[in-house]
Amino acid sequence: MTWPVPGTVIYVWFLGVFRHKGIVSDRFWNGKPMVLANSWTSSGVAEISWDAFAGGREVFSEGYPSALPPWEVLYNAKSMIGEQYDIIFSNCEHFVCKCHNKEPRSAQVVGFVLLALGVAALALVSTD
Repeated sequence: MTWPVPGTVIYVWFLGVFRHKGIVSDRFWNGKPMVLANSWTSSGVAEISWDAFAGGREVFSEGYPSALPPWEVLYNAKSMIGEQYDIIFSNCEHFVCKCHNKEPRSAQVVGFVLLALGVAALALVSTD
C-alpha cells in the first residue's frame, strides 16, 4: 500500500455524518504511519497509531490543503501536542487548519449549529 505524504489531511466517518480529521505523521508504528489528531478520546492533540485513529473504519484522504512543505506542517502539528480538545473552539477541523497555517474553522460545527437553530425555529413556529 502507498501511504499518504506526511502532512496530508485524512479522515474517518464518525456517526455517519461527521468527519474526524487528522494529519499523517512522518513516524511509523507497525508498518503504518502515525497520525496527529485532536480528539476528545485522547483529551486533545496527540500522535496516535493509524489503527487507533481509524478505530476499525476506512481512512480517506482529504488532500494537502496548502503549499507548506511537510516538515512545516508537522512542526506546526507537533507543537500543539498536549493542547486540550474543545468541540466548539479547538476540534479536529481547527487543528488541521492550524497545521496548514489556515484560519481555524469548523464547517461541521457551523453546520450543526445552523441545523439546531433551524429545528428550534421550526419547533417555535409549530407551537403557535
